Amino acid sequence: MIVEQGYHEPQPQPAVMRWRYPIIGAVAVLAAAVGLVLGSVLVTSGAAPLARAADYVPADAVMYFEARLDLPGTQRANLRGLLERFPAADVDAILGDALADTLDEALASGDAPFDYSNDVAPWFDGTMAVAFLDYPLNMDPGQPQLPSTLGLFGVRDAAAATQLTDTLRAELESQADATFNSTEHEGTTIWTLDVSEAELGMPISGAGFAYAVTDDQLLLANGREVIVAALEAQSGDGLADADEVSQLLDAVAEQRSGLMVVNSAA
Repeated sequence: MIVEQGYHEPQPQPAVMRWRYPIIGAVAVLAAAVGLVLGSVLVTSGAAPLARAADYVPADAVMYFEARLDLPGTQRANLRGLLERFPAADVDAILGDALADTLDEALASGDAPFDYSNDVAPWFDGTMAVAFLDYPLNMDPGQPQLPSTLGLFGVRDAAAATQLTDTLRAELESQADATFNSTEHEGTTIWTLDVSEAELGMPISGAGFAYAVTDDQLLLANGREVIVAALEAQSGDGLADADEVSQLLDAVAEQRSGLMVVNSAA
């Protein structure tokens, strides 16, 4: 536990809410919750590579978590066996359309301009990851600093993923008076929405939003520089190439639904 002295109650932040960040992050939050549940089902020892998302995470990242919602290998059979122990559970529904229906209902209740079944499922490959590239332990309590945070969703159809992000960006620009700026980095378009201190109501370093779509990932971050770091890691040596991580993979299940790596030295 870390206790910081001199904490001040933050001021209300209505301006951030009007940007409707929950719409952008709804799928991430819901998928993360499902991934944490499925992550407890592990079978068969042996080495297996990290998800492709790890290629975009710098080797010195503080924390990396990945989840597979596609239930690889015998995971589906093992989960079915577990669920069948509960007579009230409709196993076929849970392992069939129930998850998609739940996501659709959650997004509809939040007035999101998209649904999971038609707008996400066609391009989402079932893998997701979250990484902290750093963690500010010695920050000034009077000026909070957010860790450089990266979210990744596996993409199997980049055009479909781009269509959804274009829809969300247009929604935010028309309904919330938000402005996105685009820049290029090594052939990838990065869209950035900066958040000013005046809009936040207090000085917070690292507050912002940026995203990019590559051939195999949708990258979400709290700043353009985080996206750039991810793209450079993908073209160089990322977390998946780190020797320490390779050694850890030898000791965990090959058919796994989730994995977390913490770099205590960093």
